[in-house]
Amino acid sequence: MSFYNYFDEAQREILRERARRVATAAQENNTIAVREVLLARVQNERYMLPVEAVLAVYEDALVTPIPCVPAFVAGLVNLRGHLVPVLDLASLLNVTRSPDQVASTIVVAAAHDYQVGLLVDQANDVQAIAEEQILPVPITLELGHETYLQGVTVEGVALLNLHAILSDPALNVDQQLA
Repeated sequence: MSFYNYFDEAQREILRERARRVATAAQENNTIAVREVLLARVQNERYMLPVEAVLAVYEDALVTPIPCVPAFVAGLVNLRGHLVPVLDLASLLNVTRSPDQVASTIVVAAAHDYQVGLLVDQANDVQAIAEEQILPVPITLELGHETYLQGVTVEGVALLNLHAILSDPALNVDQQLA
């Protein structure tokens, strides 16, 4: 004999409705905002880039240096016939790079209709991270470009704000040679 045989049809319908409400409430409580990020490393620092902004990752791509540009401009890279400017993330974020280490990974990202390569030491893992794990940038952080960060995790991994980086007027290299 089934458990439901002890109830008439009206009572079974009430039980079904309660079960639906409990299931719906449980699903709503389990909804956690998750962000997919690409983990990148520059020296001993770890950064996260939003996956929705990342177009590709290239290892050992040849970057052609450009004369007379700021130190944060690593050069240009030819990717499938398209010239993409490459920014050295270490220089941009004031991370000291040891002289014997050469960054060789380019993360191509897009924001504000701009496409740019970011030169990093390593980019090899995509993770889903809960939004609640991303904390505000500490006010004591003296990076010089705090607006370039959206947040930081408890482990010290910083989430880069690509929109802020690519829209920074200080990165606009628009000078004429005399």
